[in-house]
Amino acid sequence: MTRIEKQVVIGRPLNEVLAFARDWRNIPKYFDYIQTVKPLTDKTDRPGAKLLVNLTFMGRKMTSEWEVMEYDAAKGWTVKTPLMGIEPTKTWSFVPAGETTRTSFTLEYEPAPPVIGPLVDGLLLRRKWDKLCERGMLNLKRIIEAEPTK
Repeated sequence: MTRIEKQVVIGRPLNEVLAFARDWRNIPKYFDYIQTVKPLTDKTDRPGAKLLVNLTFMGRKMTSEWEVMEYDAAKGWTVKTPLMGIEPTKTWSFVPAGETTRTSFTLEYEPAPPVIGPLVDGLLLRRKWDKLCERGMLNLKRIIEAEPTK
């Protein structure tokens, strides 16, 4: 199992960070490898909600159908994000820390196929995902902190 974890402290209160991060339309603003996100269900804020995500990974344009697995509007959510025959999960969590918010992101996946997958993951994919996740979290912090205080 590959697990990539990133954390940032965003200099804004929890309610402001959640308001931005919960809105699926903002995902391409901070995860810059994602071009578009389109809801496939009426509600996007509950388990079972689905989103069609168009992205570019390693120079290839791809589509993924994300499904919300867990959702707590005040704490975070987990989304299944299938891609290239793998079933990764992405988890966002938010914890207030005074007037700031500790924001965590975790990507977990099982490399496939069994023998070659872990080798390719160790040599290439894990580093690529690690950089994309790091950049996404720093973008999230930068964007939210640049907004005028409410």
